[in-house]
Amino acid sequence: MIAKQDPGAVALVTGGTGGVGAAVVQRLVEDGYRVLAVSRSAEVRDDGPVSYRPIDVRERKSVDAAVEAACGLGPLRAVVTCHGVVFKTPPETMSEEDLVTTLDINLAGTARVCRAAASRIRDHGAIVTVSSVGGSRGWSSDGIAYGASKAGIEALTRYYAVALAPRSVRVNAVVPGPLEHPMAGTGTEVREALGDFDAAIKALIPLGRPLNLREVADTVGFLASSQASGITGAAVPVEGGLLAK
Repeated sequence: MIAKQDPGAVALVTGGTGGVGAAVVQRLVEDGYRVLAVSRSAEVRDDGPVSYRPIDVRERKSVDAAVEAACGLGPLRAVVTCHGVVFKTPPETMSEEDLVTTLDINLAGTARVCRAAASRIRDHGAIVTVSSVGGSRGWSSDGIAYGASKAGIEALTRYYAVALAPRSVRVNAVVPGPLEHPMAGTGTEVREALGDFDAAIKALIPLGRPLNLREVADTVGFLASSQASGITGAAVPVEGGLLAK
């Protein structure tokens, strides 16, 4: 278990009601954070150490309001961007709507959150973005927009890492491989396109299995903690060795 945070430390998690986001929220609560979990479908409620609020990462005002709400709970020490969608976007036939929506939510949405949080997060805090193996490997011919958005998130992460380093705010990305839990949007449809999912995973991943949500959340928790005090600008893979092949 990572060392507990100082009492009152607050974390903001976007996409906090989704698969990865909910696992991250749980991990951060265990680490002692007061968490504001925001997502487009969230309803306003408080549940012990976790508060839920709606957000639309495509709207600057909505993002600014979420960061303001997090700061209202206490000192903002961690921000994690878990929101995201995936659509089938073949290179020759992808629709303009799917392309623009993917880039706006995944990449521009992450940029909006980082921009809003940059001036509000406390010194020595941490921002963790969520990328994907699709950002550095063209392993899916139907994932053009998704891969581009995730590659952009990793570049964004490096730029913010350099920009915020003078305040000792660390900015890193986690890079999940295929997960047990499909993504929002057409994640299930994209997965079904692989055919025999178990066989495809065994062929792709040296560990021979999809990663689970807790494995991603634990990596986020580590990067947000003081035990990762020397790590910034990194893209940390949680993908069972896929990128090593």
